Amino acid sequence: VIKNTFDLEIDYLLTFRCNYDCSYCISHDVNHPYLQRSPNEIIDALTFIFKQYSNKKIKLRILGGEPFVYKHFINLVNELSNNDFLQIVIITNLSVAEKTLEKLKESENIIISASYHPEYSNNKDFVTKIKYLQNKGFKTYCSVSIHPNEKYLKNSIYVLENITENVFPKFLSIQPKSNINIYGKSYEYSKIIKDTIKKYRNSDSVISDLKYEFSDNTSEIFSMSDIMINNKDNFKGLLCKAGHDKLHINEQGDIFPAACFLNSRIILGNIFKKTFKRPTSYVTCPFTSCKCTTDLTLTKFKNDKLVA
Repeated sequence: VIKNTFDLEIDYLLTFRCNYDCSYCISHDVNHPYLQRSPNEIIDALTFIFKQYSNKKIKLRILGGEPFVYKHFINLVNELSNNDFLQIVIITNLSVAEKTLEKLKESENIIISASYHPEYSNNKDFVTKIKYLQNKGFKTYCSVSIHPNEKYLKNSIYVLENITENVFPKFLSIQPKSNINIYGKSYEYSKIIKDTIKKYRNSDSVISDLKYEFSDNTSEIFSMSDIMINNKDNFKGLLCKAGHDKLHINEQGDIFPAACFLNSRIILGNIFKKTFKRPTSYVTCPFTSCKCTTDLTLTKFKNDKLVA
């Protein structure tokens, strides 16, 4: 069951540029121009949104691309962490040097959510940096991308075995050939991969389990991995709290109800232009799959009955 302690969650795609070019990722561009906005400009724009939700507790996820490629990223995060109402979650591949991590302010308001990508990450370096952050007192969460190619399995298992807390496997979805529906079905994993990963599946409760309530008054709780790998994420036709409990902001500052609407016309405003209109009704999900983890945890319901 989702235990949401925040009034609003914001996913902010700081930059589309990334230093990795993972085959299964569509949320990046290795040749994308470097972000030129100043930290003050970004903080002023985000503050505009924060003020629309006064007296609220807000979770701000900063993602990319890879946010650490923004040259002022440390300054941006350190300054934002001074807001007591704000929890900052840094979504990173953790390829950044340890000497850069040393400059990150030690704050209970900062959480590191690191993702291991076997095509590019060095598994031992990744584990070393996670342990460094944990020893510094940072709360860390680690997702380990499970590649459908068995040759990457050993390195991914090393990460799962050598990080002692808040680590979980992440099954991947197929990169689509068009932007019509940006989230595709999960890869067909071999029995070897499924059987090997099975014992790590329960640990993904560090993110959340989802409770599904059905029309016959029965209910069932699924782990995130179960939902992703078995395609139990078809919410088409259900009402969704996207735009109410969550916002998604792209690099240009455009505000969307959720990541799944990035290629739609449903734009709620722009943080840099200081335009924003809070929705007055719930959106009906038009998608047959929901592969963005933070979108997946949004409450969906039908006929005023909560479903997930």
